[in-house]
Amino acid sequence: MSKGAKEQRTGDPHTSQMQDIGRFLFRYGLALVFVWIGLLKFSEYDPRGIEPFVTNSPIFASPLATVGLREDYLNQVQRDFLSRHLAAA
Repeated sequence: MSKGAKEQRTGDPHTSQMQDIGRFLFRYGLALVFVWIGLLKFSEYDPRGIEPFVTNSPIFASPLATVGLREDYLNQVQRDFLSRHLAAA
């Protein structure tokens, strides 16, 4: 922490406490949003949401016809995990 920041924090204790709460809420709120967006990548929501843009794109239309949209990846991983572990039991 710089010398100027230390001097700033020695002012009103309520202001300092409010700044700490604000930093905490901002930091963990932003982390929550990033985790939420990351988890959406494993759901059916993500590929179905961009499907209209990809199918109407001159660049991505032919690869989409060849590859197709992926299935729900998370459910596929869960099914594989359960089938392997239940078969071993």
